[in-house]
Amino acid sequence: MLVVGSEVPNLLEPDAASTLVISQDLHDADQLRTGGFHIESVGHAIEPPKVIVFAPAQRVARLVSANEVPVSLGGELLSAEYLVLVPFDALRSR
Repeated sequence: MLVVGSEVPNLLEPDAASTLVISQDLHDADQLRTGGFHIESVGHAIEPPKVIVFAPAQRVARLVSANEVPVSLGGELLSAEYLVLVPFDALRSR
């Protein structure tokens, strides 16, 4: 699975309208990286490390493996390797 320390709750809760786990196996993560989406450095401060990317809802909708998980520090989010966060601003701009 591909998934965007003490800064993680601040990163997820106020800025993310939704959080999705994506799979490396289906190349969704590579598509986001090559599409110019920035990997958040805070993901490397978490154990195990995670790849965390913010992307607009319209782009996330095209990801085959996207599976929404609760925007909280629960088991699904913590066990994921790659996370895509949909910011609130992306929802407002629709």
